[in-house]
Amino acid sequence: MNTQCTLVRKLVEQVDLADTLAQANLKNIHFKKIQWSEVELNDVEFENCLFEDNRFGAAKFDNLKFYNSQFDDCQFSHAQWQDCLLDGCIFYNAEKDRGCDFSYTTLRFVRFLECNLSLAKFKAADLFGLNIKNCKIVGCDFEKSSFSNRISNKVMFANAEIIDSNCRFSRFSYVHLANCNLSNNDFTEALFDHTNLDEANMTDCVLNGMSFEHCSLKELNLQGASCTNLTLQSCNFPGLRISFDQCANILKLFDIVVENEKLFDIVVENKKEK
Repeated sequence: MNTQCTLVRKLVEQVDLADTLAQANLKNIHFKKIQWSEVELNDVEFENCLFEDNRFGAAKFDNLKFYNSQFDDCQFSHAQWQDCLLDGCIFYNAEKDRGCDFSYTTLRFVRFLECNLSLAKFKAADLFGLNIKNCKIVGCDFEKSSFSNRISNKVMFANAEIIDSNCRFSRFSYVHLANCNLSNNDFTEALFDHTNLDEANMTDCVLNGMSFEHCSLKELNLQGASCTNLTLQSCNFPGLRISFDQCANILKLFDIVVENEKLFDIVVENKKEK
């Protein structure tokens, strides 16, 4: 026999915010149309909370934890989040087919675990140290997001990990992801344009129908990735790392036909057995 339990949340509006935030652990709260502008918050946990039509602009959050919470039609633009954890959270409104807006937001060393971030916008966001794992980020836009720290005019290094996630139809445009771990993701029909992926790890990814346009792919590791109908346009890829059984598909990108594919498959199988 199946039983359904309706979660009852306490409604909190703007006038109640200060008293509510005095608590260190907040559970089953419905934050409705809250303006978080210039709110500074540290070391607070939220569990099973609903944030409906909230505006987080200019808020400063440090070491906050959100568990199994929902962010419905929220805007995070210009907020500053540092060392925060979001576990099992939803940022996508299925009824409206709309995601949240993180444009120009600082999300340094923020971790998203098993979250739904579909259709979210991260335009020009500061994402240094970002960690996304087992998430749904379908159709997300990372245009001009920064995953890196610049040490000098010529030296910069990236720090980000996006793994085990559904990244279909996502867009990574004008970003620096060199040496980052992007393994075991589904990038079907995703677009990487004007992106630096030097020495990045994209092993075991699904790259079917994906496009690399005007990208730097020096020593990019694609071993074990599915590369059907992959597009490489105006890219630089010296030292590109692929598996032996990927050779036929990669060669087709350059209109090089492997005429005896059966013989090629036999060679591949013999190589695997060894």
